[in-house]
Amino acid sequence: MAEQAIKKAILVQAKPILKWAGGKTQMLGDLIPKVPTSYGRYIEPFFGGGAMFFALQPENAVVADSNPELINMYRQVADHVDD
Repeated sequence: MAEQAIKKAILVQAKPILKWAGGKTQMLGDLIPKVPTSYGRYIEPFFGGGAMFFALQPENAVVADSNPELINMYRQVADHVDD
């Protein structure tokens, strides 16, 4: 039973949890094919809703945003996932 739960959890694709002005969700179909098949580190200086980050699910990433309230929201979600 626990094995099924783990497999199910692995298949879940994270998606943006909020809409953001200038978001790229609707453009992913055009943008994803332009991303190199291999790269060292994904760097996102203006994270916003994070559509590209969540679509790519990079193993090595640096994300940032100049909006402290937005960063705080993501930190709260990360620190209180079960809530």
